[in-house]
Amino acid sequence: MRSIRPRFDAGAFTLLEVVVAAALLAVILTILVSGTYTIVESWSRVNSHTEHLEEVLVLDRTIDSILSNVVPFAWPADIGERQPKPVQIFVGEPDHMIVSYLHQFNRLEDGAIRYCGFFIDRHSDLYAYYCDYPPFPGDLNDPKIKKSYLAAGVESVAFQYGDMDNDELIFEETWDPERAYLPLAILMQVKWFGGRHENWLRRTAGAGLYERHGSWQPARQKSRVRRRSEQ
Repeated sequence: MRSIRPRFDAGAFTLLEVVVAAALLAVILTILVSGTYTIVESWSRVNSHTEHLEEVLVLDRTIDSILSNVVPFAWPADIGERQPKPVQIFVGEPDHMIVSYLHQFNRLEDGAIRYCGFFIDRHSDLYAYYCDYPPFPGDLNDPKIKKSYLAAGVESVAFQYGDMDNDELIFEETWDPERAYLPLAILMQVKWFGGRHENWLRRTAGAGLYERHGSWQPARQKSRVRRRSEQ
């Protein structure tokens, strides 16, 4: 009796070959998925960084044009009085600020002074609120106010105001409205949700009380240098 042996087709795969091929396919798919995820994550980080950089550039241009051109401007507190007390249009608080500043104008009737306040709205967006003529309204929804979007997702904005104390520059969180002059410099700190933050420090244009010609140094240091040279 002839024994019957199984016949194998030369073109068929063995079980071992199928298992090896499946394992190799799984490894390749894992590498492809992992690589795709890495590329997508890297692209997302780059895109987020680019958006943040563009936002910071917009902020930088706006803040530089405003803070560097802050000038004093007084407005009568009560026009009905015979001798109204002039009030400086400058509000320096820890979390918001209102200033008068010089800006570029196209028509003479527009004037060269604009009034601006920095505030965060309820959606955590930072805006600059502009007013073309005084006084700056107490209601930000006033029809004479225009607003310009600056940044989104802002957790907080903080201001500090520079003043001189015995020939030393100090920064305060609140500016006393009774002072007859403006801060020498303004520090603006913007913090986003997630931990990112940026700082801007600008010297104001209308603070000439402590101006010096040439290289500045405190008077006491100058006297010390003079004594040493005399010795």
